[in-house]
Amino acid sequence: MKMPVKKVVNSQLSMKYGMTVVLWDVIDIRHADYAKLCFLGVNSKWRQGVWVKSNASILVEGQTCSSVSLWFDTAPPCVVLTFEPGAEFLHLYNIWETPYAQGSQSRTSGMIIEESENLRTYHCTDFGEDADFTRLVFQLELCPLRPIAG
Repeated sequence: MKMPVKKVVNSQLSMKYGMTVVLWDVIDIRHADYAKLCFLGVNSKWRQGVWVKSNASILVEGQTCSSVSLWFDTAPPCVVLTFEPGAEFLHLYNIWETPYAQGSQSRTSGMIIEESENLRTYHCTDFGEDADFTRLVFQLELCPLRPIAG
């Protein structure tokens, strides 16, 4: 699968709600050692989570992986994502699971992102004709590179 190099917008929901609704976020992490992802809340009868991937490996909860699905109900409230040297981009989008299937990036799903300095707050909706951007709320804090001791 070819990874996007910039965020992918859900144009249908963006037009409907008059704001940018992102299906797939792409974040430049060349100036970060790690990120902290914290779940803030969930408001859904379906299981909610976040899919995360980098162009380099990520260390998550003591395990090295190329991508990871973090679920609100099983992940710690805050998860540290440590980037391997050479990591350039972090990809993420919201995911959900019903009794019938896992889903992501439907025509009626997406994330509204509030950005400030190194902190992003994501307000996610999963699927259905009436978007509810409280289905999953989480934050991602990028932590800058530490200066090399010399």
